Amino acid sequence: MILHYANEQAKKENLNAKFICQDIRTITFDKEFDVVLNMADGAIGYLEDDGENHKIFSVIAKALKNGGKHFIHFSAENLVRHSRAGMNAA
Repeated sequence: MILHYANEQAKKENLNAKFICQDIRTITFDKEFDVVLNMADGAIGYLEDDGENHKIFSVIAKALKNGGKHFIHFSAENLVRHSRAGMNAA
């Protein structure tokens, strides 16, 4: 319901925006987005293992246009510390 509302509002405002809810590991976009916004951790840290968690970043990188930006909202400070440690190790 909220995604339908967001898409309708974007259409009314003449915004070229697409709001989706899907397992990020199954998304197949290729250089289609200027911005990817992950809210409420965006599943990072909740998947089966670190390999699956790292896969999220590969999928997002592929979906972004050259020069695109990825914004993540983390809701827990300890998750941020854990995620940064994992990214530094990768």
